[in-house]
Amino acid sequence: WCPPPATQGYEIMPKSLAVAGSTTALPEGPPMFHYADCANVREALESAGFTDVRSDIVELVWELGHAAEFWTAIRDGTARTRAVLSTLSDGQAVQSHVLAMCAELARPDGSLSLRMPAVVSSGTRAPLH
Repeated sequence: WCPPPATQGYEIMPKSLAVAGSTTALPEGPPMFHYADCANVREALESAGFTDVRSDIVELVWELGHAAEFWTAIRDGTARTRAVLSTLSDGQAVQSHVLAMCAELARPDGSLSLRMPAVVSSGTRAPLH
């Protein structure tokens, strides 16, 4: 994924955690947007033997019927964010802020479209013998 602010879905949670006063760091892991940087992708793929490495941004949109769908997807579908949420004494404050941010982006019927551009990278590798 491209980093925020280009990727709206990944802008909502960090802001909501900060507003709710969370000081819990994400569990250990690689930087979230490390491979959104084309230079990092090129270095990794070329060191693995790939040539003709290229990266393209694919403009994607996440269509949601309502804000609660976003909250459920983030709460239940992301390992590191779920771990952070489990440490909070007031997860309701985070949820309330997430829903409020989504409401600001929602259409009159409550549905919303979040920009979620992704970096897609590829390369060529000679067959292994």
